[in-house]
Amino acid sequence: MTISSTAARRARVIVTRVGALLSPSPTARSGIADLLTAREWAVASAAASRARNREIAESLGLSHRTVENHLAAVYRELGVSGRDELREVVTAAATA
Repeated sequence: MTISSTAARRARVIVTRVGALLSPSPTARSGIADLLTAREWAVASAAASRARNREIAESLGLSHRTVENHLAAVYRELGVSGRDELREVVTAAATA
């Protein structure tokens, strides 16, 4: 991954966040959801609601390691560095 693609991805996330705050619409979640697979979105939503990796794995029928891999991909795609930032992004997307 190049620096420019990372910067572009972060810019898309920031634009989505700002857009959701300034003009909430029913389709605001789709901006973030377009960056994630359905399974990644399910894992991200569960993690944002403070579920532990083992709980997420059990509820979605995944292995603990698969949940970790999905979360790593989500963090990378959304340009966040932890669950607190993830929670902010998911909450903004869900309430928009």
